[in-house]
Amino acid sequence: MSSGDGDKLVVPKFGSFKSKESEEKRRDREDRQKRDPRDERRKRSHHDERHDRHRRDGSRESKRRRERPRSRERERERHTERKPVEDRPTQRTSGPESFVIDTKGDPLIRRYGTLDRSQIPAYYRYGYGRVLGTSGKLIIYRDGPNDTFGLRMPGEGVPRYRDRDGLRSKRPTAHSQPIPLRRRRVAPAEEDDEKEGFLSLKSSKKQKQQGESSEDEGPSYRSIEGKAKLKNDDSEMDSDSDASDELENMETSSPLKWKSIQLNRRVKENPEDIEAWLELVDHQDELLRASTADGTAPDNESHSYSEIKVSMLEKALQNARDVVDRERILVPLMREGAKVWSNKTAAKKWAELGSQGGSHALWRVRLEFALTSITEFDYTSVKEMVLDRLRHVLSLRTESMQSNLEAIEVLLLATRFVQDAGYKELAVAAWQAILELTFFRPDAAADDSVPDSFKEFWESEVSRIGETGAAGWKHYVATNGEDDPPEPLPALSLPPAQSRDSFKVWSQLEVAHANAARLAARTMDDGTEDDPFRVVTYADIEPFVFMIPRPLVSSISASLLDAFLIFCGLPPASSSDWARALYRDQFLAPVASNIPSADMDEAKPEVDENESIVRRPPIFNRPYSAFAISSASLFPGKDWFSYLQLQIQSAPIDGGWLETTLSQLVFSAGCKDLSEYYLAFSFARDSSAVKRTAKKLLKQSPDNASLYNAYALAEHARGNSDMAAKVLQSAMSSPLLSQQSHRFRLHHTAAWMAFVNGDITLSKRALCAAGNTETDVSFADVLKSGSAFSGSMSESLSIGDVDSAETAAECLVLHSYLTNSEASEPLSVSQGNISAAMQTLESASKEIALRGHGITAAGERLVQFGAHLLYLHATRGPHRRAYIRDQACKQLQRFPANAMLLSVLEWSDAGLRIVDETRQLLRDQTLLPAADCVGSRLFAIRHELARGNVHTAKAAFEQAVRSDACKASVVLWAWYIRFAHAHRRQLRGKGSGGGGATDVFYRALRHCPWAKVVFLEAFGTLAGDMVSDELRSVYSMMTSKGLRVHVELDVVVASAEKMRHAGA
Repeated sequence: MSSGDGDKLVVPKFGSFKSKESEEKRRDREDRQKRDPRDERRKRSHHDERHDRHRRDGSRESKRRRERPRSRERERERHTERKPVEDRPTQRTSGPESFVIDTKGDPLIRRYGTLDRSQIPAYYRYGYGRVLGTSGKLIIYRDGPNDTFGLRMPGEGVPRYRDRDGLRSKRPTAHSQPIPLRRRRVAPAEEDDEKEGFLSLKSSKKQKQQGESSEDEGPSYRSIEGKAKLKNDDSEMDSDSDASDELENMETSSPLKWKSIQLNRRVKENPEDIEAWLELVDHQDELLRASTADGTAPDNESHSYSEIKVSMLEKALQNARDVVDRERILVPLMREGAKVWSNKTAAKKWAELGSQGGSHALWRVRLEFALTSITEFDYTSVKEMVLDRLRHVLSLRTESMQSNLEAIEVLLLATRFVQDAGYKELAVAAWQAILELTFFRPDAAADDSVPDSFKEFWESEVSRIGETGAAGWKHYVATNGEDDPPEPLPALSLPPAQSRDSFKVWSQLEVAHANAARLAARTMDDGTEDDPFRVVTYADIEPFVFMIPRPLVSSISASLLDAFLIFCGLPPASSSDWARALYRDQFLAPVASNIPSADMDEAKPEVDENESIVRRPPIFNRPYSAFAISSASLFPGKDWFSYLQLQIQSAPIDGGWLETTLSQLVFSAGCKDLSEYYLAFSFARDSSAVKRTAKKLLKQSPDNASLYNAYALAEHARGNSDMAAKVLQSAMSSPLLSQQSHRFRLHHTAAWMAFVNGDITLSKRALCAAGNTETDVSFADVLKSGSAFSGSMSESLSIGDVDSAETAAECLVLHSYLTNSEASEPLSVSQGNISAAMQTLESASKEIALRGHGITAAGERLVQFGAHLLYLHATRGPHRRAYIRDQACKQLQRFPANAMLLSVLEWSDAGLRIVDETRQLLRDQTLLPAADCVGSRLFAIRHELARGNVHTAKAAFEQAVRSDACKASVVLWAWYIRFAHAHRRQLRGKGSGGGGATDVFYRALRHCPWAKVVFLEAFGTLAGDMVSDELRSVYSMMTSKGLRVHVELDVVVASAEKMRHAGA
């Protein structure tokens, strides 16, 4: 194209790109142009100048530049056309709005780890996934099909995006400017710039004049002279209001973050608030759980949180004011520090504490560190540590209840440690001595020290408590030692080993010798010359024994017997919080001789004749009694939970010796509070002998209503309902049992047995007609009985008799179920009003809680009765599964570890949904640090074995052994080893090696180096997966740590080699 003077460039106009303006818009634009002609002249001159320049340049680049003013002019026209329209109000459509603002978010994202793609529109991320606040080095990318997002660190991703130098790289990035985290406040643009349609990079005259005029006002807040101090700045008020609004929104949208801010503010404003520090430390566990979808955090993340907690506790320790506050901080500090520090550093920290670590709680933490440190553990040193603590407690002991309970707890820990290490005879002998000193002491015996007569009694080797013909220390002193020792026992004949593997042969021989050595032997018994530990002398038990002051024997005897039962692997006989806490302790939890099965439950659901799925009943035989003791659980029958059945079968102590011990304590020592427990123990071992035992007990205590009630329940559990009814009738006619609470209990038992048998009419008569089962129940009888039950509960609570109040509450709940006709839930002829019963249960529980007894054994027994009623109601006729589940969940909020409630919840869960309701409730309520225990973990694992798959069961095991409450549980580790070995193919994917189980075994050794049961798993379960050098190394470690070995491995191996060569 020529550029002559006569030629004019003509710019084509495209009518199709013109916007169709309305007449009103065109008039508005013309009016604005008339009001400001200077702007129009400036625009025309600007356009003419550019037109001349384009005319002088005929290149392709000039053509592209020539198009830009017109695009800007069209943009200005659009801007001037759009502005009046925005000023006018627009009429909204009547339909729903296209977009809504969600201020709460989706809480299920944290659970499933991804968004619900069906509920959100399609979207893309601004900046191709750049992270806010970075310079483009870190981006967010999709990780797999689950739509999970993560950070792509330097060196990862596509090669062209990889960066060898990481964040220090000088290479250009896709976006040089970071995305700001908050929108900056920008001053409004000038009018000239707005009308030009762009922001000028040059400062205008007006801006220069404003800058010159502001120089006299002082330095700007962005000046290098420093931050300006503005007096009345509205921006500060706006920021404060924005911050308060953010906090209010955060409380509902992100409660964990809001709680973190509040706790940090509390400790910052008041550093001496120890309670706030401890809440902040505990809050870190919630943050750690929230950061993982399945509840199992990686090791590095858990380690990081432990470091954070240690740092917080160290700061809190600097602000502790007294000894009590220091102890409250030191206990979690030393426990969390063991996860972060090395063994050498931790030992140095304990040495620095010195006398400050003398409290019982701190000593427990130190014992935990000594037991779970495989590099520092030694049987002799830990034993001396425990015995030193016992001597220290006894030296400071007074006649107070607390000091003697502490001594009993240390004795229990010492004997359980000795027993788990393999020295069973010594542990049992120590308890024999304590029971003799407490319940069979002579009248003239002093309380300050063990008399010499007891030493003579022990060394004489006469029959001791638990042995046949034992008369006790008191009888020995009264007869001047004329009692004769029992006849020597012959050596036990052990069955031959059933294996050609020498290591398996040694394992079988070792287990057989250990089972034969449950009780201490006499000097004259056969087979004791080869094993010096079989005979226990007084010098061996002397560090363990002590005398309980005579004035405290009657009040502390129940606690001592509970500790003895826990040592034997049985649940306590009383409902004291002290005993139940010890039973939940991971170091004292029962180590069952038969570990639960590790097989997955692959049985298909049963189908009835109508081709509908029949739910299988719950697992009633649990390996751990995580519920309150009651008469119904002691004599449950076959369709409910047993308090003792499975525990007796797997107890590490000889059952016959234990039954004899309980019998001598009840009949010879006068421990009548143990009568019902002894009857249940005898019934669990031999139900046919319950009649003889019950008659003997009732002859001793004819005024004990609990014994009559227990014997009736035992006969009913055997199927003798007629005999049970006769027992109750004789008890009601006895003048010794005229107390109202006793009669209420007997009426309740009679009505309950009739209801279990399916006779609702007879049940109503037994409860409302004062035991008269021959007449019909009138409306007056219903009102009278209900008023009597309600009044008895209120009266008993007013005088502090919680057990009687709980009995009356159970009667009231059953009364509502049988008599209330206004039902909101479906029912049949064989069912009662379950909704009325649950409402009565809720109101009674609230009334008991208002008196301060809500979270007690009595309140838990009432809830257990409600769970039993729910289960029976659901098995008798129509019901709503959701209602059963809701009632169980409601009660689990108060008792999250109760096995009965958890089992009813699991049974009501249909298992047909993608989300496992039982698993979710376990994670949200039961497996929290406040309620976590071995029993809850056992339940969670059994649930995954029954409802889940191999991988979910493995995850349940991992969560259990990583929790603070169960990481040193011997039974959990032994069970985990067997599970990993049984499912090694599925867990490893390829091959049949047992490397996974072997890794679990070595982890178990690190956490339980004192437990002989864990060591023996290498020679039993893993014998085929470990080579001979590894097995010899395990045996060497066991002997070097000081654990008990009955048979030498070298002798067995040499004998096996000799037989092999002889056979060849």
